[in-house]
Amino acid sequence: MFTESIFKGIDATEGFEDRINSGEVDLNALHRYIFTIPENSLNYLGTWHFDNPIVSFTDDNLFLKHI
Repeated sequence: MFTESIFKGIDATEGFEDRINSGEVDLNALHRYIFTIPENSLNYLGTWHFDNPIVSFTDDNLFLKHI
């Protein structure tokens, strides 16, 4: 299993811990994406875009309902 913190609107890949320690980033002010996928369940989590350090999410649910 791989886990990595993903926060809304911030690059948490390089130097993130240093930015927290220096006070540049306030960990309490960040909005963290959290979701749990239980076993033996079917879930829709949308389209996650990990192609750049600031992760984004697209909710394609409306589009998929019309297919």
